[in-house]
Amino acid sequence: MATKNELKTIIDKMAEMMDSVGKAVGVKEGTGKAFKGELAMFLMYLSASDGEIKWDEASVISDLCDLNLTPQSIGDFIRKNNIYSTEFESKVPATLDLIVKADNLLIKMNMDNGLSDVPNLVISTYKYAAEQLIMADGTADANEHNDCKIYIDMMERYVRNNSDRRKSSVSGFTKNTGGVSAPTKSGVSAPTKSGVSAPKKKG
Repeated sequence: MATKNELKTIIDKMAEMMDSVGKAVGVKEGTGKAFKGELAMFLMYLSASDGEIKWDEASVISDLCDLNLTPQSIGDFIRKNNIYSTEFESKVPATLDLIVKADNLLIKMNMDNGLSDVPNLVISTYKYAAEQLIMADGTADANEHNDCKIYIDMMERYVRNNSDRRKSSVSGFTKNTGGVSAPTKSGVSAPTKSGVSAPKKKG
């Protein structure tokens, strides 16, 4: 796992790249800032998973995304913007959508020149940030891992279905059926602890 300083460098580089892509497609400024903002909201979503938003988590989000947050301000933001919800975890980040569309345009114009799979780099950055947040308080909660998987799976599914890089790969394989189906989200809230309570997820 990358250290917090190494991850911060990765996030800053990704934000710079987002700004460049944004300018290339006509967005004057703010794409890099938007990337950090969406990453911060994802981390806030995860911070609510175990029923309590801790100072260690607020510190990680603040440091990685250039913010100044407290557990209380995160809780207020989550409630106001319906972050800890099934609606949020099914909505593709706008900056990922932008990167996929820009990447597809480069491929269509034969201008990708063997560039890295940028949409996958975005998802990897989210994964690294999630690891950092989940371990911020020294414990890894099952709800945090589950919610992280739900969100990352949503991002990967979007890229798989919309990226021309994926469409050019070999397909046609289907998983055999007959296994046990995955449980549906029940909406049961995590137990709350002392301190600032995390909002309950809205179905």
